[in-house]
Amino acid sequence: MNTQMTLLEETLEIRSDRPLIAYALLAQTTQVQGDLLSGLAPIFKPIVKQWMGRKFDAKQLAIEVRALYGIDIHPWAIDDLAVRLEKAGLLLKNKIGDAVDEYVYATVTDEFNSVSEADIRSVVESFCKFARPILNQNGFSIEDKTLSEAFLDQLVSMDFHAILLKPGRVSGKSGSGSNTLSLAPTAERKKIDAQISAKAKLDVLCASFIVDAYETKQGLYDLISKIAAGALIAEVVLNVQDPGNKPSLGLMNVVLDAPFVMSLLDLSSEESHLYAKQIYDRLKSNKANVIVFRHSVDEIRSNLQGVINHVANGEGYGPTARRLNQSVFNQYATSVLRDVESAVKSIATRIDDSPTDTAKYNFFTRDAEEAFFGWLGTYGNPAAQRRDAASIAGVMRLRAGRAVRMSQFQTASYVFVTENPRLAECAGKFVISRKLLNYDDVPPAITDRYLAGMLWVLYGGKADDITRYRLLANCTAALEPRSDVVRKVHKFLSELDEVKANRFRALMTDERAGQHLMQFTLGDSVLIKSTDDAEQIFNKMEEKLKSRIEKKYSEEIERQAIAHAEQRELNQVEKTKLEEVIAKNENEKLHILAELELARGQNQMVSAQLDALSEARREDKRLTVQRCARTAAVAVSRRQKLISIGAGAAFFFASFLGTELGTTYGHLVAGLISAFSAFVAWAGFWFIPDILFKDNLERVRENVFDRELGRYGLALEKDDYSVDWSSGDMKTELKSIDG
Repeated sequence: MNTQMTLLEETLEIRSDRPLIAYALLAQTTQVQGDLLSGLAPIFKPIVKQWMGRKFDAKQLAIEVRALYGIDIHPWAIDDLAVRLEKAGLLLKNKIGDAVDEYVYATVTDEFNSVSEADIRSVVESFCKFARPILNQNGFSIEDKTLSEAFLDQLVSMDFHAILLKPGRVSGKSGSGSNTLSLAPTAERKKIDAQISAKAKLDVLCASFIVDAYETKQGLYDLISKIAAGALIAEVVLNVQDPGNKPSLGLMNVVLDAPFVMSLLDLSSEESHLYAKQIYDRLKSNKANVIVFRHSVDEIRSNLQGVINHVANGEGYGPTARRLNQSVFNQYATSVLRDVESAVKSIATRIDDSPTDTAKYNFFTRDAEEAFFGWLGTYGNPAAQRRDAASIAGVMRLRAGRAVRMSQFQTASYVFVTENPRLAECAGKFVISRKLLNYDDVPPAITDRYLAGMLWVLYGGKADDITRYRLLANCTAALEPRSDVVRKVHKFLSELDEVKANRFRALMTDERAGQHLMQFTLGDSVLIKSTDDAEQIFNKMEEKLKSRIEKKYSEEIERQAIAHAEQRELNQVEKTKLEEVIAKNENEKLHILAELELARGQNQMVSAQLDALSEARREDKRLTVQRCARTAAVAVSRRQKLISIGAGAAFFFASFLGTELGTTYGHLVAGLISAFSAFVAWAGFWFIPDILFKDNLERVRENVFDRELGRYGLALEKDDYSVDWSSGDMKTELKSIDG
């Protein structure tokens, strides 16, 4: 145990105390508006304030940035750093000759207060408080200062690659649990493995703390992600020249590594998919070609088939294995496995074979590929190591000797993107050592994190969003339970209690349980020495999960209680409002009824007035019609008199003629004729007009009546009245009520 503790402490680089305010400023880089380097002004504040007025030295500044934050400024960025710092207002240019300029540090007075030194100290203290009991239970004693330095370093890099590179251990003889033959490790290899294992323990602690903060303390996680975002911005902006515009990636072929493609196809964790999709969308929107090597397609097929087989045997662990328990995902993964190439083609511009012609091999020989394979060290999976070497060799051959400065990254033609930072680092160092590329050239491989930052630098966007996705994705990936740890705990539990062993295996299908296992064991099976250790770990896992469930249940109960209380309060408020509305409505109802009653009285009065007016109008019309009838009657009467007078005269003349004739024929005859003539004259005056001219007189009467009615506009209302033509007063009656 002492040896392990010594290795762990030696692995941590114990440097002079770095001011926490520097990390507070790092966390604020995304808050500043302006050009790219202006956004980094906060992180230079401690240095510039210390050196105000002094001559600028780019290399010394790079050393200080490394000491404060663990961020490297690459040699290719040193040359133009002064110009960019002057643009950001951090340097002043002084002329010391006709053609010689000198830069000095400017006076910095700006304050950045959104994140304070106390905030960063709180984050570090929270981490130490979280890590201390875990270290103690495993027999490690590390000072808080050393622990906090390791945490801040990890927060800046966010790669956790030590966990992924740490060699697995299998208990028992060399053949048990593995069918891969390997040579005994050398002393140097043992030392490297020990250093990686020690670093991996710290990676587990950091990842556990960050995931716990994400799930339980959102404010703390937000601050952590701000620091990580600031580090990403700093790393990329300090190593890439500001392009000044948004170049197209139409000439760039981005070759994606198999694990990244699996995340993009949503065959890994949900967090990894969100992060990969964000980068992919940014590439495609800027016209980049997305390439996948055929051997990577084979790797995806092999990985997917392997995890499906393991799950079928009850031994699958990790995000893909857990999600295979969901029927929808299981169907999806199985369909991808049936035709991996088509699935890859759905997201890739094309699938490329690594060049095999002799001409291409001149740019990266077979010997170079073998030598690089050796540079990578020893993978737990030699086939994966071979594919990584082939990927770097393939990119160099496809470039065909083309070398592009980092400031012109978008014209590099081919670059391999990997989630393994060690692969990218080894590739860059190898091609430089072989003089295939220079320090300021685009390396054959970059990490997905660096690509994310690069895309932000070139095209803008929210770097803190990218970092937030990647931070969580990497932490959850780092805490995926290692097979050697799971097997060892399960083996001890099987010897102790088969029921507990089965329960442990069931727990491993839960993501949080797997994270707890890694946390309690620091991801190292060596720390599990007995059944007591295994049982203790199992009990702690169950206790943690039980506590989590109880907390979740309590929070749900509390949430429901608050919701019910709020609902009751809301109901009471609504009830009060309803009562007020009812009372208001009642008052309005009474008011309306009073108004209606008043209106009803007014309506009755108006109705009576209208009835009286209507009656008056009807009577007036009746009298008018009566006058018209009388006028018609008078006209007929006059006509009758004229006819009667005429008839009388005619018969009188006839009577006179008869008298004359009677004189001739005797007095008797004359008397008779005179009497008859008198009778005829009388009858002609009174009766003959009626007998002979009745129809004519009625027509005259009707014509006169119609004419008179027309004068008063009552012609259309004629049929509404009945006229008693026989009445001397010419009475009229209304047949129907006039509207």
